[in-house]
Amino acid sequence: MTPPWHESQSEMLDESHERTFRIEIVHASETTAGRVAVRIALETSPSDDIDLWLPSLAPSGEVWKRFSCDDYEWHEFCRLYHLELQARKCQCERLRSLAHKRSLILTYQAGDARHNVAVAMKQHLEHLECKRRYDAGWIIGGLTWPVTEEIERCGGLWFARHKAWTMPNHETWKYIHSLLPGDF
Repeated sequence: MTPPWHESQSEMLDESHERTFRIEIVHASETTAGRVAVRIALETSPSDDIDLWLPSLAPSGEVWKRFSCDDYEWHEFCRLYHLELQARKCQCERLRSLAHKRSLILTYQAGDARHNVAVAMKQHLEHLECKRRYDAGWIIGGLTWPVTEEIERCGGLWFARHKAWTMPNHETWKYIHSLLPGDF
């Protein structure tokens, strides 16, 4: 059901305020023909339909040893991989920035749909984006359940570290803020 304020107030946002940070995850064998996005591979040598192959951002051999679809091992793999990615800050920042200009499709070969290197990379890039937005002050906290769908539609990302929504820009932050009841 569309909220009653959706049709009238959402017109405050023009197309430039639509979701600006998009990352999709697909298996390397899945075709993405017809989608306007940069297809990126981190693992092994890529196929012909890959736009960017970034083996320097793949987990090291030591971290790969921890890879497993078991939840405990998965969380440890992600923790170690994210630590490695912190040391590759410039490359990760360029990739995060690219997600603003074009949609990204991260491909994976090993693992399943919930446990793979692309999921771990997406988590890291979303964390970097949330931190950038948080530092800019585009934060929505408190009672947001009445407008959660609108926050997501406008490109809001949940920043679990601070238990707050982060918005893509100041105008979107003001728009969502105007929809919330009370003082936030």
